[in-house]
Order: sequence, then structure tokens, then C-alpha cells
Amino acid sequence: MQDWRTAIHENLVHGLGRVGSLSPRTVAERSGPWLLMDAGPDYPQFNVGLVVGPPGEAKDAIAEALAWYDRHRVPFHLLLRAGADAPLIAAACERGLAEAGREPSMLLTHLPQARPTPPGLVVRAAVNAGDVALYASVDGPAWREIALGLARSANEQRGFTMLLGLHGGAPVATALALVTGELVGVYNVNVHPEFRRLGFGGALTRAAIAVGEAAGCRVATLQSTPMGYSLYKAMGFATVEEYVSVALPRT
Repeated sequence: MQDWRTAIHENLVHGLGRVGSLSPRTVAERSGPWLLMDAGPDYPQFNVGLVVGPPGEAKDAIAEALAWYDRHRVPFHLLLRAGADAPLIAAACERGLAEAGREPSMLLTHLPQARPTPPGLVVRAAVNAGDVALYASVDGPAWREIALGLARSANEQRGFTMLLGLHGGAPVATALALVTGELVGVYNVNVHPEFRRLGFGGALTRAAIAVGEAAGCRVATLQSTPMGYSLYKAMGFATVEEYVSVALPRT
């Protein structure tokens, strides 16, 4: 079986790279082996560093990332692959960073057959401004600004398709499909808490995969949260890598 891990990482890098176009105050910048992103102090989860080139000496690479974030003065984390980036994880821990979480990176090699959409659910691409606003509202008011920024930046870049799930005309679920080569990345699968356990998350995931299939993709990938892991495993996704988040301990 083909090793898709490099393609998965490139898809993730492309997806997270849109942080740099969120607003005039956000930055996504190449620095040495890194793509380093600064979305501002209010959104530390998007202040993330990813390896995008040969890292060379691990301790020097970590020093470069730390110096960049020290200049930007925002909390941050580095998202590193447990296998390919193991020397960087060790070097980061030596500099005082600590593991803050892990997420499995999963791959689906047999794209699913079409299934009926759950009753009452309508899924469509969020293209116009009205649908983009509805897409951003599913995460709740606290996330509205960042969700709007991510949605707008996605619509401005090639390969992204935002999917909106509506029930009774109200926005209840989202997903984002990102096509790079023969692989479709599935991101931002989110269901409003009042509409969970109705099959909406699976329906939006399949809709994102279908976008990739229509574009000629052979496989699908996603990074799973603990909440979604059992769903994705039941759909046929298998873990091929773990991403490790390392960050400075909170004081």
C-alpha cells in the first residue's frame, strides 16, 4: 500500500496556511524549516508551527521557532509528527516545552458509497456571503470572528470547499474539503450540540469525501478528535500517524 503520510502532511500544511489571510493582523511565514503562524493573542490555537522543510539539527530548528514566537509575543504550539518529527519533539522538550495533546491522523483508502442524507438535513456548498455567515455561526458566537475569517480565506483559495448542513433552514453542521492531488482532507466537521447523534457528522464527512471523489481523489484523510474517533473508525478510516502538540507549560 502506498505511504500517504507525506501527502497528508502537505494537505494539513496547506489547510492551516490560510491562517495568514484571516485579517491584516495575522501572519503565516516561512522561517527556516517551519511554517509559523500568528493569528493573534485571542486565538492561540491557531498560533501553530509546522515543519515544511528539512529541519537540519533539531535543537537549532526548535531555537528558531522559539525565537520567532518570542518576537511575536503570542502563546503558541508546534504541531509535530510522532514519527517523522521525533527528534524535534525531543529537542522541544529539552527546551522546556511539553506535550499538550495528541491526535490521530487517519486515512480512508476505500471511498464510501453514497448513502441517504439523514431526514431533514440539507447539505450544500457555502459559497455566497449569506451561507458563509451561517457556516461561521455553527461554532457559536465566541468563534464567529475567527470562523468567518477562516471561511472567507478558504473561499479565496483553490481546492477548498466549505459544506453547510441545514435542518429546518437553521445551520446545524459544517465540514470543509481540501483537495490536494489525489487526496481530500476533511476538516472542521462540527455539529451543533443540540443536533448530535443524528448522523449529521457522518453525513457532512461523506459530503466532503464526495467533493474529493468528484475531483479525482483516491483517498481521504482527517485528524480526529476523541469525540469523532469512533465514527471515523466505523467509516473505515485507519490511523497512519499521530500529531503531537508541544507547547510551553501554562504558568
